[in-house]
Amino acid sequence: MTIGDVIRRNAELYPARVAFVCGARKTTFGLFNERVNRLANALTAQGLRAGERLALILPSDLELLEAYGACEKLGLIALPMNTRLHAREVADILADGEPAGLIYDAGAAHTLPDTAALAALRFVSVVGGEPGATSPVAYEALIERGASAEPDGAPKPDDVAYLYYTSGTTGKPKGVMQTHQSALNNARRVMIDLEIRSDDVSIGTSPFFHIGGRSMSFNYFYRGCTAHIMPKFDADEYLHIAARESATMLLAVPTTLKMLLDSPERKRADLRAVRSVFYSGAPAAAPILREVTAWLGNVLQQVYGMSETGPAITILRREDHAAAIAAGNDERLLSCGRPCLDVNVRAVDDDGADVRPGDVGEVLIQSDSLMAGYWRLPELTAEAMRGGWLHSGDLGIWDDDGFLYLVDRKKEMIVSGSENVYPREVENVLYAHPGVAEVAVIGVPDERWGETVLAIIVSKPGAHVSSEDITAFCADRIAGYKKPRRIEFVTELPQNSIGKIDKKKLREKYWSNETRNIR
Repeated sequence: MTIGDVIRRNAELYPARVAFVCGARKTTFGLFNERVNRLANALTAQGLRAGERLALILPSDLELLEAYGACEKLGLIALPMNTRLHAREVADILADGEPAGLIYDAGAAHTLPDTAALAALRFVSVVGGEPGATSPVAYEALIERGASAEPDGAPKPDDVAYLYYTSGTTGKPKGVMQTHQSALNNARRVMIDLEIRSDDVSIGTSPFFHIGGRSMSFNYFYRGCTAHIMPKFDADEYLHIAARESATMLLAVPTTLKMLLDSPERKRADLRAVRSVFYSGAPAAAPILREVTAWLGNVLQQVYGMSETGPAITILRREDHAAAIAAGNDERLLSCGRPCLDVNVRAVDDDGADVRPGDVGEVLIQSDSLMAGYWRLPELTAEAMRGGWLHSGDLGIWDDDGFLYLVDRKKEMIVSGSENVYPREVENVLYAHPGVAEVAVIGVPDERWGETVLAIIVSKPGAHVSSEDITAFCADRIAGYKKPRRIEFVTELPQNSIGKIDKKKLREKYWSNETRNIR
C-alpha cells in the first residue's frame, strides 16, 4: 500500500464526509480525491514523471495537501519548503534537490530566487495569482484541465515520497528522504498511541511543510477524520472554531498552548468535546500543563520526534501527565515519555555502550519509520545510521521508570517557537558581514519561544557595527525566524583547549538557573 492508495480508499469509504476545512472552504474525501487526480493528470501532461521532484512553496492550506496527494499518486517526490525562507535559501535547496517543477503561493513570491535559479525548472505554477513570465500556468487552470480519472501512477512502498530539507552543523541544507512505507508505518503507530478515532475532529496550525505538521495531517486523514486547518495561528479564532465545531483533538506547541490560556475567548469557549490536547516541538512548562489540565481535564499528550525518524520517537501519555500533576512531580512533566509503539530507543556513551539511568547519553532510535537517508549524501547517511541505529545528536537521561529526558544537544540546534535553527548556518551569514571578526550563535532561554537566538560578536578593529546593522544584514540573507533576536558585542570569545570557541562556557551564563540546557 502507498499513501496515494489511502486517498483513493477514503474517497470510496467516506465520499461525502468532510476531510478538511480551511476558513470558509471545505472539501470532502470524495472531492479531495477528484482534485488530486485532476492535478496529478495535469502534472503528467506537463511532462513530470515518477522519481522527479516537485518543489512546493505553499502555506498550510488545501492546495499544499492537494499537491502532496498528486505527488503521492504519481510517484513524484514532494519537496516542500518553508514559506518563510529567504530567496537565497530557496535557491540553495533548488540547486541541491534539482526539482523538475515548482508550485508556489502568490503570497510567497518574495521567496523565489532570480530567474537564473529557476531556469532549470521545466514547469512552474502559481496559486492565487496571475501567471507571468515565471508562472506559465495558474494552479486552478491546472485543476480544470486535468482529467478526474485515477492517474497512471504506480509508486512502490519503498519509493521516496518526501524530501524534507533541514540545515545542519555545516550550515548547508540536506534533504531527509522518507518513503511511502515509513510514512504509513509512522501513521499507524501514532493512530494507536494517540488513540485517534474516525469520528475525531481536529484543529491545528502546525505547518505542513515540516514533517511534524505533514505527518499529523496525514494521520487524521488516514483515519477518516475531519481536520480544521489554520494557516496562521490566532488564539481567539482557534478557540472559537474549536467550540463551534465541537473539536475533539487540539494540536499545539508549547508557545500556542500559553497563548490559548491567555486568550479572553477561553472563558467563553465550550470545549467539553475535547478529549485530547496534543503538543510537540518541546516539553511545556509545568504551570502551563497544570492550567490546561484544570481547564480541560486529563487530555494532554506529547510526542518527541525528528525529521530523520519519521518523526515519532517517544510519547508522554495522558495517564503520565495526570499522574505527574496529581503527585506534584514537575520533573516528570519535562520528560519526553516512553518509546512509541514498535520504536526502540537507547542512550549511549561515546563508546556506544548503554548508559545507566541517571547518566547522560546520546539518544539512538531504531524503527520501521526511519529515513531512507540524506539526499545524495551517502557518507553522512552512513555516519548517522551506523550500527543500524539513527544517532539523533540529542543527549538524554533515562529515569528508573523508563522515561526519557532530553538535557542537551550534541549538534547545537536551537528550537525557537517549534522552528529549528542551526547556529552554524546563522554564523556563516554573519561572518560575511565586513565588520564581524568572530561570532558565536547560541540558544538562550526565552519565556515565550522556549529558546531564542543570541549572536555574540567580536567586531573587526576600527569597525563600527551596531545591532541594527546586524539585523538588517541578516534580513537580506536568511529567514526571519533564524535571525538573532538578541545581539551582544564582546572584545573576545572564550576558547577551549584546542582553540575552538567554547560555546559551553558561553551558554553557562544564560542556562545556569535552568534544570536542563534546552527548553
